Amino acid sequence: DVEPQLHVLEEELGLPVVFTRGFIQELRVYVPVAGLLRENIRFTLCNVELVASSPESWQTPKRNSSKVAGKRDEARRTGSESDKDPTTEGWAKSMLNRIALNIRVEVRNM
Repeated sequence: DVEPQLHVLEEELGLPVVFTRGFIQELRVYVPVAGLLRENIRFTLCNVELVASSPESWQTPKRNSSKVAGKRDEARRTGSESDKDPTTEGWAKSMLNRIALNIRVEVRNM
């Protein structure tokens, strides 16, 4: 059994609920070592249970906008730098980007 971090779910979803309890009965991770660049890395969550209640006074969770803006600006800078000179991006970074874009998450029985 895996217990999710409920406060992270509340912040990310931004729904007018308070999660009081939650667990994931089974978490499967499939990493195709031989075909890492061709096949999906799969995360399968089976039998997910979340218990939520309505809060007494709900306010929209405040995200750290400066942190988000900083990441966005950094992505723009790194994107523009790689556009200028494609040789600055190493083979490892390119491979990790391909792997990260090839991840699949499946939820069964929520």
